[in-house]
Amino acid sequence: MLQKLPAPRHLRDVIELFTLYDPAQGIDSVLKSFDPRGLTRADVLGAVLGETDVKPMAVMQDESYRPWAHFRNLLKGDEFRRRARQLILQAYPEKQRIIFVHVPKCAGTDLSFLLKRRYPVLADDQFMPEVTPVEKFFAQLRDFSIGCRYSDSIVLLGHTYLSLYRQQKISRDGDFLFTILRDPVEIVYSFINFVLGVCQRASATPVGHEIGWLKFLEISAFPQNPTLDEILILARRALYKDNAVDTMCKWLGNGDAESTIANLIASDIEITDIAHYPAWRELRFPRSPVTRHNQSTWLFTPELASPADRAHIDKVTAQDQILYRRVQGCWQRSGGLSIRGSALK
Repeated sequence: MLQKLPAPRHLRDVIELFTLYDPAQGIDSVLKSFDPRGLTRADVLGAVLGETDVKPMAVMQDESYRPWAHFRNLLKGDEFRRRARQLILQAYPEKQRIIFVHVPKCAGTDLSFLLKRRYPVLADDQFMPEVTPVEKFFAQLRDFSIGCRYSDSIVLLGHTYLSLYRQQKISRDGDFLFTILRDPVEIVYSFINFVLGVCQRASATPVGHEIGWLKFLEISAFPQNPTLDEILILARRALYKDNAVDTMCKWLGNGDAESTIANLIASDIEITDIAHYPAWRELRFPRSPVTRHNQSTWLFTPELASPADRAHIDKVTAQDQILYRRVQGCWQRSGGLSIRGSALK
C-alpha cells in the first residue's frame, strides 16, 4: 500500500500533486494520493481558490462533509478555471515569466510550439472551459507541474491583449515580454488565406474551429475545385466583414496607433518582426527546430485584389501602418534584430 502524502494546504501543493495525474483514472488519481482527514471547507477553499477569509456560512460543515468531493467539485468547476492562471502565477512568484503577446498571423504558431517544447506553459485557451475539456486541462496541469520542477521560467502565451497583461500586473520587472509584428497589409492577406484554407481543408463533418470559419464565410462546405470567381467571392466576404481583420493596434493598444505606441513604451516590450524573426529566434532560442505550423496556401493574392479591395485594406490597416512605420524607423536606426518599446519615445 502506497503511503499517503500530506494534504495540500496551498494551490502550489495542489498543482504539484498533479504530477501524479493519470488520464485513465481521472482526477481521483490526484485526490487519492493524500490523506484528507481533518480538512475543513475553509482549508479546501484556501488550497484551491486561495480564499482564507470566507463567510461563515460558506465554511459550515457537518459529519457528511467530504473533502475529496469538495476538492473534486472545485477543481472541475468553471470558477477555478477562470481564476487558475492568476492563482498559479501567484503560487510560483520566484519563476521568471516569459510572456509572448501573440498578434494573429505574425509567426505566433511556430513560436508557440517552440516555447511549449522548452518551458512549462500557461496558454490562454487552457482556461476556457468551452475550448478545453476538463480532462485535457488536468493533463496540461500535469505537464506544467512536472516542467516547473526543472525550469526557472513559466511561459504565458495565447491571444491576450497587452493591456490585460499590464492591468492584471502579470508582467513584472525582470520578466521577458515580447511580440512579433508584420507588414499590416500582409496580415490581411494572410488572414483571408488562413480562413479559406481552414474551410477548404474542413472534413465532410466539420468540427471545432472549422464550423466557426464555415459560418463566418456563410457556407456549409467549401466548393470542390473552386473557380477563380468563387474564390474571390469568399475572399471578399472575409475581407469586408466588420472588424474581422485582427490589427496589431487592437492587440497591443486600444485600436489606434497613439495608444499602442504608449503601451509599447510603458511596458518596454521587446519587438521583432517577420523579416527579423528567423535570426532573432535563433538568437533567443538557439538550435530550435522550425515547425512551419499553420502556414497557409495563398488563394487570394495582391494581384487578384481590385482597386476597391486595396483601398479597403488601406482603410482597415491605417492605424497599423502608422505604428509599423514608426517601429521600422527605430529598426533602421538601431540596426538590430529587435527593439525595446522604450525606443519609440
